[in-house]
Amino acid sequence: MMDNLPNINIKFKIWFEREADGEVVCIGEQKIELLNMVYQSGSIKIAAEKMGMDYKKAWDMVNNMNESIEEGDLIILKRGRGGGATVTDLGFSFLNYYEDMNKKVGSLIDSSK
Repeated sequence: MMDNLPNINIKFKIWFEREADGEVVCIGEQKIELLNMVYQSGSIKIAAEKMGMDYKKAWDMVNNMNESIEEGDLIILKRGRGGGATVTDLGFSFLNYYEDMNKKVGSLIDSSK
């Protein structure tokens, strides 16, 4: 089927989309990476630094994710001395589902070569 095509690679990106308050909200690769980095580091600040991202941008992304998901927050911010952040069970569900979908779509693409 693809024998007559030049040597090409198929690439893909997965994101979650949801309409909230009349706007489409997306959670894609960068927000998922931020979620994962917060899980690993326990800190939005450290996650932002590891990603080479401005802290304000990371903070805004966390707020955007939390506000757009009606079922609950993906990241809980710890208040007070020491601060920090914790990924919720719902946040883990997003991470796991994203990873699972990437594997499935990747396998599908690999099997069609």
